[in-house]
Amino acid sequence: MPPTICQLGRFISGSKGAYLKQMMQDKLIEHKHYIDKHGEDLPEIRNWKWGVGRE
Repeated sequence: MPPTICQLGRFISGSKGAYLKQMMQDKLIEHKHYIDKHGEDLPEIRNWKWGVGRE
């Protein structure tokens, strides 16, 4: 199984990897809080669709 975006942060050296990891952790927390309050996924997740040419 391919790694998640959170796991990829450890393969990027220095502050860029740490920034990516923190950004993803913050987004997961935001997502959980949104679900707790609204009972559904964030709109950016709920309304996500595959790009052109993907099914």
